Amino acid sequence: MESISISFAVPSAKSKNTLPLGKIIDFTVNNIDKIAPEVTIEGNSSVLTFDPVVLTVNAEDANEISKIEYTFDNKTWFVVENNQIVVTENGTVSVRVTDKAGNVTSKEVIVNNITAPE
Repeated sequence: MESISISFAVPSAKSKNTLPLGKIIDFTVNNIDKIAPEVTIEGNSSVLTFDPVVLTVNAEDANEISKIEYTFDNKTWFVVENNQIVVTENGTVSVRVTDKAGNVTSKEVIVNNITAPE
């Protein structure tokens, strides 16, 4: 976490928001979250299957996770429900996880083991 120091002037009660100022207040905010969430994606196998592949997304952060999303085309994003993504055809699945501070982690998984029955 990073920190930032801030100073500002507080008007005195007699000044009615005009000069002279009352006092200067200094304080430091030292809990600015700049660390992106950690993300793992499990469930992609090399074994050929006729069935959809279910990917499980696990995300951890020192603070709270805000949202987990995925896309197949990098245009339309969907919210991950119950930490699972059901993939019905081969391709690249992009996942992004955002924490409450706005930090983002992105990962991609290539699914290439779904085959059509003969």
